[in-house]
Amino acid sequence: MKNYNEIAESILLRRDEYVKERQLKRKKRLIASSFVGCVILAVVAGVSFWQGSENNIPLPSVTQQSQEGETNQTTANSEKETGKTKLPEDKPTASNEHTTPADGGDGLSGGDRSEWLNIPILPREKKIELVGDELSDEEAQSYFTENRNSIVNSLCASGVAADSIKISDKGYCHITYNGILGEGFEIRQNSRDYLVYNGDELVAIITLYKENGVVSNTISFGAKWFDKYNNYLKQHKGEKLVYAYAGWFEIVVAPDNTYFNPMGYDVLPYLEGTDEPYKWFYHELNSYTP
Repeated sequence: MKNYNEIAESILLRRDEYVKERQLKRKKRLIASSFVGCVILAVVAGVSFWQGSENNIPLPSVTQQSQEGETNQTTANSEKETGKTKLPEDKPTASNEHTTPADGGDGLSGGDRSEWLNIPILPREKKIELVGDELSDEEAQSYFTENRNSIVNSLCASGVAADSIKISDKGYCHITYNGILGEGFEIRQNSRDYLVYNGDELVAIITLYKENGVVSNTISFGAKWFDKYNNYLKQHKGEKLVYAYAGWFEIVVAPDNTYFNPMGYDVLPYLEGTDEPYKWFYHELNSYTP
């Protein structure tokens, strides 16, 4: 059985592989678009060169360039003597050299915000793709009944108090998004989390996976933030919470649109652009009522 750090590292590695695969597909599309753009620019440049050669505009001779240079120098010296400086017409003044970014000044427009801040941007539409074979709570309870002794023994062997173990009857999936342009939300319905209590204390979280009809588990335990998470669940007892992953970052949202990260990190930057995160993230599969 893995401890919490090993589980977290394993989960992050799997998510990194998933994100890298999506980013690779995105880069291939960008490369193809860039190639087409280069071809178009080459054609435009060729047409412009052909039109310029037809106009047959003569270049100034060396004598003309020399005379113009002497005239410009004489003008500059004259202005210097009178204490006046004439600004060239095509040169902007100091006041109009400053331009306001199109993004409103935060310096992040023109690209994916997730590439600047490592915070995935929210999808523009609530499109949800269900992935994998659905794992039901009934299947989960059957699995826990058959494997209860093994689970309890594993927890005890890891130093977790397990004299009065209770596994939640209902689990929850996560709605996920990675900030890739054009992609919506995804729910891996073959993966569900179940909370494990010893008395009133949250001691572990069991994640069940269903692949090809076979159910397996991964147990997370010993996390320092379990107590804070447990207190949050007690405060929202009887409320239907929804669970999301912004990349690897977990977000829990209550019906009143207040939000929480179990590990105690700031959630606000991840929810920029939506005033109703509960409605935006809600799906029956990723909801849980403590």
